[in-house]
Amino acid sequence: SQYSDWLAQRGESVSHNKPLWADIQTDFPKQLAKQISSIARAVPPTPLEPQQMKFLAYEAIAGGARGMRFRSRSRLDAADPSTRLRAMTIEWLNSELVRLEPWIAGGAILGAVPTNDSELEVTAIGTNRARLLLIQRPTHHEQYIAGDVPVRTVTFSDPNTTFTQQVMLIGESGLESLPSTRQLGSNQIRIDNCPLMAAVVLSETPLVFNNLNQSYTRTGKLSTLQLHTELTRQWLAIMQLIDRQMARMGRSTTAASSAMNEAVNAFRNASGLLEQNSLATAIPLLHQTDERLAFARREMITEPLGQFQSKMSSPLMAHTSLVPLHWELSRRLESQQWNPNGLAGGDFENLQHLQRSGWENRRLDDDLYVTKVELSDAAAVSGKYGLRLEVSAKSTTKTIDATPLWIKSPKIPVRGGQLVRVHGWVNIPQVIQGNMDGLMISDLLGGEAMSERIPVTSGWQEFTLYRGVPADGNIDVTFSMTGVGVAYLDEVTIRTVDIPAGERQARAEQDESP
Repeated sequence: SQYSDWLAQRGESVSHNKPLWADIQTDFPKQLAKQISSIARAVPPTPLEPQQMKFLAYEAIAGGARGMRFRSRSRLDAADPSTRLRAMTIEWLNSELVRLEPWIAGGAILGAVPTNDSELEVTAIGTNRARLLLIQRPTHHEQYIAGDVPVRTVTFSDPNTTFTQQVMLIGESGLESLPSTRQLGSNQIRIDNCPLMAAVVLSETPLVFNNLNQSYTRTGKLSTLQLHTELTRQWLAIMQLIDRQMARMGRSTTAASSAMNEAVNAFRNASGLLEQNSLATAIPLLHQTDERLAFARREMITEPLGQFQSKMSSPLMAHTSLVPLHWELSRRLESQQWNPNGLAGGDFENLQHLQRSGWENRRLDDDLYVTKVELSDAAAVSGKYGLRLEVSAKSTTKTIDATPLWIKSPKIPVRGGQLVRVHGWVNIPQVIQGNMDGLMISDLLGGEAMSERIPVTSGWQEFTLYRGVPADGNIDVTFSMTGVGVAYLDEVTIRTVDIPAGERQARAEQDESP
């Protein structure tokens, strides 16, 4: 949900005359996939949700992207069900993006439209002949689950809408006229049955709407609505499979089970109405099915996420289909004892001890920043001292491109088949400025893709990173000050435990496949 801000920040650091291209993920990063397989030998499919991919695309557009690059680590024409689902998701998203192309490629980002609804974000994009409003209803955990917002009516006022403009929703089956009421200095727009995302176009030019109507023609291909229906059907099957796994483990919840039943009923009703071509009634039910499935996913992942201080703590928290593996691993580790701390100097009590142990202090020396690293009693959560990191700017700058300061721990040997726990305490009293990554905590096994990014804390805050070890090697941890500010660190430890022998996870369902 911060991708648009990050892209806009990157744009400022380059040039407003150069077009931005944004990456859209279609699968997990390689390092995360490697981490999952190092902990769970038989890994179930982990497809990205359609709503996640679409939300990322909307964020890219709102951030000023002129083009999008869909990243993929494997072919999209393979015959396995997971690849076919991913290819269908991308086709569905592209069928929607083609309607927004005039504004993406040639529009001007006019900024956010103020609303009185705290759950609503509206971004305006203008061309000479039309104005596009991107509607987003973020929960700010779209990185893990997207779409668990109830379908409801939303209203907002657009001060730049003229009285003569038509207001049309770019719907899944065609354009839909929206009710709007002229008020003093603005136009109030209402969207009934608004899902997670929507797009509204305003124009006085009939040609704009004629071109949009033509974009719905997909000769020889499934329509956007047909693709959406099939995606929902497949995700319903996926969630039913995960729900049965959770029930067998005694980890199902009443709320998740109720949401699954509601999703089944909503989709059954939507399918019947679609067969009757009652689109106005069917499409909201289809969105309701998506919302109920997203709610069930959130219920399944909330409890294990709640046990960790950091959302990047465990690779098995990255996808709902991995949650059963998390509970199985937790059960098998209950009787295991963690090995003693293997990281020397992580208490930050003695400078000579840090240097002898192999801690590294690296700084970017230039004319823009002043960096400082010191042991300080103000940085102590335990003992006498902790580590204080500071970056200050010599001149006013909005965006910082290169990391000015970072601290790296010595390498600790680890063995294949172990689980590693990196733990420590951090205090960032004020928001780190100039880079949205804040204090970035990364490790050699998880890499940048699994870094924990902390812009500010409310006092001392724990961080914990669990990592699997695929083969004998080393681990270290790096603390990077990516912007201007102060951060305190203390009591950093690295401990290991041997994952119990035998299969490393509950075997994935082999007799049931969506």
